[in-house]
Amino acid sequence: MQKSGALLSAVLIVIMATGVARAQPVPFTSEAWTYSEGSSHRLENYLGEETLYLENGTATLMDAEFLNGIIEFDIATNGLRAFPGVRWRVQDPFNAEEFYIRPQQSGKADAMQYTPVTNGLSAWQLYHGPIYSVPHDYKVDQWMHIKIVVKGDQADIYIDSDEPILHVPKMKREAASGGFSIRAGLQPARYANFSYMATDEVEIVGNADGIMPPALENRIETWRISNFFDGAIMDGFYSLDEMELDDTDWREVPSEITGITNLAPMADLGVENGNTLLVAVTVTVGQDAARSIRFGYSDKVRLYLNDKLIYQGDNSYRSRDFRYLGTIGLFDELFLPLKEGDNEIVFAVTEAFGGFGIMAQIPNRENISITP
Repeated sequence: MQKSGALLSAVLIVIMATGVARAQPVPFTSEAWTYSEGSSHRLENYLGEETLYLENGTATLMDAEFLNGIIEFDIATNGLRAFPGVRWRVQDPFNAEEFYIRPQQSGKADAMQYTPVTNGLSAWQLYHGPIYSVPHDYKVDQWMHIKIVVKGDQADIYIDSDEPILHVPKMKREAASGGFSIRAGLQPARYANFSYMATDEVEIVGNADGIMPPALENRIETWRISNFFDGAIMDGFYSLDEMELDDTDWREVPSEITGITNLAPMADLGVENGNTLLVAVTVTVGQDAARSIRFGYSDKVRLYLNDKLIYQGDNSYRSRDFRYLGTIGLFDELFLPLKEGDNEIVFAVTEAFGGFGIMAQIPNRENISITP
């Protein structure tokens, strides 16, 4: 174990001294790998490869400083429901970029997933579709080779291929050097031949032709967002004025061109039982008017108009039937009775699992103004 760790350090020193980027194998015998509490792991020979068998946890390599470059490894699964994969630019256990496969969805549109992980919250319910996942047929109980090429805010992902099968045109986190982790949950996974090369001299060959969604017209472009808090304090109240909410430091946060706002960056891991944010906008009209608002959320929402609760919904994973994913979209619509002057629209958005977000659109903007 000590010899392997020393070898990795020596390789790093040589590369730093020469300035030449080389692929760096990191054997799973190396002490550079650390394992999450409660994980089960062992080293074994599987199908001719020195292998890490990993179950219920993560293996993390934080000695790396990876911003751009290439990640490669082999993976084997039993084909059952699981989500094995890799994180890169890992800042800590709660913040990283991630790619994983869904072996149980082999051949289907959601066979894989790119997602940011921010403050411990994955965002797969917000980021779905051909930018983030494509169909792929997986091997069962056989090795598959995965290569990920990262540069700036883009990534190309290869699985047993010479061309990328998934191109991520814009990763969602701000670029920052970090480490790696691999994981296994629900079912064990086997990993072998992990290596990386940290270098800016890589080429992204995939492109976003035909997959980029258009800008959402008449979207809410900027929100006013509250502090993070425990949404249970809202239970049983029908007016924001009735609740004993702490003083809030509101901040303005823009939505993406798709209309989606990922709320995970505003989550505060230090808030006990924290799961909720208030997301607000002011709509000003010259006279009384009814206006439609279309919206989507993840995972639960209470909607207030001028302090009064007018809607409550649950879009959580499996909230409607056992197949329901809870992905975000403009699936709900209300007609708001707006009064002359300023009208406060407030969404109380609560996270449960798989994504923390909001999006909204007011299609008819005639004689109204919208400000955060």
